[in-house]
Amino acid sequence: MYINDKIKLCGRYYLDNGAYAFDNVSSGIEIHFKGTSISISAKTYARERINPDYPMYTVVNLNIDGKDYKTIDVKNNDYETILIADGLDNSIHNITILKTDDPLISTFFVKEVFVEGELLYPIERKISIEAYGDSILSGGDNLIGDGPSLDVVPGTGDGTKTYVTLAAKRLNANVSVFSRCGLCLYPASSLDQEVVVCKIFNKVSTQNLIDWDMNNYNPNVIVVGLGTNDELGNCFSKKDFIKAYEDFIIGLSNIYNKNILFICSYGYMNKDDRIKNSIKIIVEELKSKSFLIEELELPKAKRGHPSVDEHLMGSYLLERIIKNNI
Repeated sequence: MYINDKIKLCGRYYLDNGAYAFDNVSSGIEIHFKGTSISISAKTYARERINPDYPMYTVVNLNIDGKDYKTIDVKNNDYETILIADGLDNSIHNITILKTDDPLISTFFVKEVFVEGELLYPIERKISIEAYGDSILSGGDNLIGDGPSLDVVPGTGDGTKTYVTLAAKRLNANVSVFSRCGLCLYPASSLDQEVVVCKIFNKVSTQNLIDWDMNNYNPNVIVVGLGTNDELGNCFSKKDFIKAYEDFIIGLSNIYNKNILFICSYGYMNKDDRIKNSIKIIVEELKSKSFLIEELELPKAKRGHPSVDEHLMGSYLLERIIKNNI
């Protein structure tokens, strides 16, 4: 069965020769059906290796009825039929197949969905979260434990297990993530003056600067998790950061044209208090202009990027803010 109005597209995507292409973490498809088996026609486009010692491919997370079932390595460069699940009870199931790896690693393509059973209409959800961030929101290194960072390679990070995506699961919320390792909010680094969130937030991803129709998604919560890479940039200015951050939030508010809860997060990897102090100023100034906006201070990660357990702790803090305001 071809993808149609009963196959929900999660996150941002673009069309490629009849297939749906996904770059961002936690993007992919959701299927609500009554039946016993599901397969997909899919492939990967592996990007150039950052670490030459490791192959690049797509890793997707399979969740069945609210529980993580397994991960699947998609290594084929041409479309193949991949068995997702078989032998399920002949009852109603909800399945998500979501990309776990950073846009720097791969693009995941889905062309067809095959089910043994009956497709049902997607589940409606009351909360929709949009998130903008860097490697933290891409799940960078959250799976490595005590091992060394291998740079950006498959299997070392899971973008479906970050403080935003974990909170979204418990809240039964839709979520769309726009993130990439090393990403800045504004041109804080001389190394990249163009691929920064304030300039490309309305594109499909950092790797495919195709226009994204902002009307395709209608969030009532926006999490901004940016600043970690900005403060490391050789062009960083606290004044410029505050202005770019405020302009970004005001711009999103104007685009969506409704009252949105903005949550500004920081803390996991910040080296000093510059980002913290900047965000406190931003929140105070925008609250004075009647924005619904809160700050979220996340616990300092023990070693570099936060682990899944540290993301989990942060997810409860985020969930509390959302419940208190929505």
